[in-house]
Parts: sequence; structure tokens; C-alpha cells
Amino acid sequence: MTVPGLLKVGLVTTSVATRAVIGGYEVRSEARATGVNLLNGLIAADAIDTVTTVTTVDGVGNASAQTTFMNLKIGGVVKMPAKVPANKVIKVLNIATVTLNYALSFPMTASVKRSVSVSR
Repeated sequence: MTVPGLLKVGLVTTSVATRAVIGGYEVRSEARATGVNLLNGLIAADAIDTVTTVTTVDGVGNASAQTTFMNLKIGGVVKMPAKVPANKVIKVLNIATVTLNYALSFPMTASVKRSVSVSR
């Protein structure tokens, strides 16, 4: 996928698997993009891999996500570790900021409606 001057991505793969666990179920999804290049190399990575897992056991939900960056460079110089802490903010040439591994959490309550929506 290429948008000239803005985005270039080599290969994108995704997978989803579900399985029964005692008292409920688990859904695991993974998305991987290789050859990621944003803004003509201002932000680049050999690969970005995100794994999410959602479980519901006895009506109680739990979710987790982990993103791994392979050879991430920002501004052509900054190299980040493969496992970046949640909500890591990086300044890019004093003109912008990038938030890596963005995470948002909120408490699950009995009133939360459980649904899945997929759009294309």
C-alpha cells in the first residue's frame, strides 16, 4: 500500500482466533505490517506487530494489547526498543509529537453492551 509522500507499507497480515476457556471464551487477534515508512522516512520500522487478547470468564471481561516495533526510527535517528511502554510520546523535529503504543483503559461494568462491529 502506498500513498506517495505520506505512507508506504510492504505486507500486512492479520489473524483472529477464538477458543473456549473454562467459564467463557478468549479471542486473540494479531496484525503485522512490514516495511512501514511514513512521511518519506521521517518515521520508519521494519515491522510493527500488535497482539490483542480479550477474555470473558463468568461474565467478567479482561483485555490486553502489546505492540512490538522492529527497528523503529523516528526522525531518522531515534531508535526505540522493540517493546515500547504504553503512551510513549516522542517529539519529531520540534514540529509534531508521536504517541507510540497508545493505550486507553476504562472499567468494565455490568451495563457495558457487548457487541462486535466490522466495517470496510
